[in-house]
Amino acid sequence: MSVQPRKQQKAYDHILWQDSNLTIGTFTARPLFSDFNNTGPAQGHLLVFANHPVIINKRNQRYIANHNTVMFYNRGDEYTREALSEEGDFAHWIRLSRVALDGFNGLCGIDSQNFNPFQSSQVNSNNKIFWLQKQLFKLLETYPKLESLIVYELVAQIVEQVVDQNAGKHSVSIKQKKHILSSVDYISRCYRENINLEQLAKESCLSPFHLCRVFKKFTGFSIHQYIINLRLKEALNEVCDSQKSLSDIALDLNFSSHSHFSSIFKREYGVSPKKLRIDSCLPIK
Repeated sequence: MSVQPRKQQKAYDHILWQDSNLTIGTFTARPLFSDFNNTGPAQGHLLVFANHPVIINKRNQRYIANHNTVMFYNRGDEYTREALSEEGDFAHWIRLSRVALDGFNGLCGIDSQNFNPFQSSQVNSNNKIFWLQKQLFKLLETYPKLESLIVYELVAQIVEQVVDQNAGKHSVSIKQKKHILSSVDYISRCYRENINLEQLAKESCLSPFHLCRVFKKFTGFSIHQYIINLRLKEALNEVCDSQKSLSDIALDLNFSSHSHFSSIFKREYGVSPKKLRIDSCLPIK
């Protein structure tokens, strides 16, 4: 009896909401999928929020997409990816039409009249941006027919926050960027652990002082805050999407105590993790 070869899985999108100007969905590509490294050109003008760290090679540049970044894609952009975790690439995305882009013309390097409206490929994301996009996708998963006014207002807030976060961002040299990306790579894989500055400096081939200075210049955050932001964003995911106890979440993400975790979480998101879980992580009822 012959055995039929197992069909290889391919990366796939799942659309949560769409109209003529906006399409919002999720993307999944596991490292074992046949097209993981290359899923073809971008199918539209996209903002992409990574849920697992992944390396993106695009426009002859290497980027590390994680919770602390937002990736921009123009329609037809060619890119490849490399895995940084066993989960591969799972991301939330927002696709904007030309009409939608007109509303943001001139912001954050957006030129809606250009064939390639996004002039940047990656920008920084803070905890407020992550919280807004988490609210948007949680609402759409719960209320698939959510009225367009709420969707449009949340998308507008997300884009405006991205602009505010990246205003005045300083550039670094190509050589410095290469060193910083080595440290971001290490942090993206190990942020749940105790990260030693000397080890991080060794990974990036820079002195500790030099790394601290250029890291903040490039990312907009100190190394400590960058790590805390990754932990807080993952904590938000686990509070909303898992059954883990809050104490276990705090422990697994290397917060010093449950009370410290609750305090810093409430400071960043305006609500305690306990209250958020009781409310099912939804901003409206």
